[in-house]
Amino acid sequence: MSTAVRERTTPLSPAARWTAATRAAAAVCLFAAGILWLAAELIGFGLDDVAQLQFMADAPVLAGIGLTCDIIAVPFLAGATLAWWRWRGHARRNWPSSVRSRSRSD
Repeated sequence: MSTAVRERTTPLSPAARWTAATRAAAAVCLFAAGILWLAAELIGFGLDDVAQLQFMADAPVLAGIGLTCDIIAVPFLAGATLAWWRWRGHARRNWPSSVRSRSRSD
């Protein structure tokens, strides 16, 4: 009598099936989003509404750089969010299923 043990061969993460280009794109999104957001926050750190308006009037170039970093970081944050969803492997959180409505009528 012989017994066979079946090993599980599923990868540890759904990201294990990613190509090198996909991994590089996810890394660029994560890195760029963090760097751009940090730069924008450091430029206008600790300023409330009135102080920020005064800072924008006094240093328009620096304020423009901070605002540009904030604006450019948004698509990278969206890409980083998609990469995280895919990496975690949540089928319900993937982009197409998160767009459609989840409400059910009872």
